[in-house]
Amino acid sequence: MFDPSSAIWGYGFGCMDAERKIRKKAKALAIESVSLKGDKVIVRIRNVGSECDFNFLSVSLHERYTEPKEKSLLFGIIKISKSQEVLAGYATNEWIPMKDFREIELKPKNKLLPGRMYKVTVEWDDGAVAYNFTVDNKGNIIPI
Repeated sequence: MFDPSSAIWGYGFGCMDAERKIRKKAKALAIESVSLKGDKVIVRIRNVGSECDFNFLSVSLHERYTEPKEKSLLFGIIKISKSQEVLAGYATNEWIPMKDFREIELKPKNKLLPGRMYKVTVEWDDGAVAYNFTVDNKGNIIPI
């Protein structure tokens, strides 16, 4: 004979498991804005996912090269090629409430120059988002 209470009980656990999977997948950050303040780059990030903490959160600033730079080691036996260089970085495991934001200040090791390409990357547990930009002669950020 069929017991309806056991069906409801099983359905409840199935819903709870589905909710956990949705919550886990909903962990996400967005770059709201990138601006310059003196010699610092201010990155404003917002939690657009669910109420959760981040096991790892990293914000980094890269200079992207138009052509890869090559370097030879051991009399040319080993060649190293790189297409970007990390200028500044920030890492934490702090909690950001849902719909809340954080402003991260990055101090690049080199001055940002007009006409060059830069990229801000925000990485967390299993996701990432990037913002590409350049700087004009007046020091304003122009998205690419």
